[in-house]
Amino acid sequence: MKHDILEGKWLQVQGKVRERWGELTDDDLEQIGGKRDQLEGKLRERYGYSKRQARNEVEQFLNEVNGQVSDAREKVRTRVKETQDRVQERVREAQGRLQEQVESTKEQVGTRAEHYDEELRRVAPEDVVYVVEEYPWLVIAGALLLGVVIGLLMGPSRR
Repeated sequence: MKHDILEGKWLQVQGKVRERWGELTDDDLEQIGGKRDQLEGKLRERYGYSKRQARNEVEQFLNEVNGQVSDAREKVRTRVKETQDRVQERVREAQGRLQEQVESTKEQVGTRAEHYDEELRRVAPEDVVYVVEEYPWLVIAGALLLGVVIGLLMGPSRR
């Protein structure tokens, strides 16, 4: 964690600064405001550190915090990877179940189509098909006669 990062993460780091250097007050932390040189100055003032010692202390602190951040980042990466793997596995399982459903539906449709084909053969046996093909005028006349009878039955009454 470098100088600019300390400023950007100051709110999160303040607690760790307080743990490390308990003699720093809330006012000190507010004055520091995430500025490295201000932190070094306050450490020299409160602890009597030399300039070099304050710089080394802050550098060591920043390395520790950066290491913790790196560890946390690595844990997050690991969790994300594990989650991605679980999601991909569940997607593969769902795809497999969906494929099974598709195959089952195809099978059912094929079976029903065969059933309807058999029904059609039963309803229209070969001899009826033969009559329709060989004597179409007879079928037309029968349909016309049937239409007249239905018309008479359904038509208005003549009372």
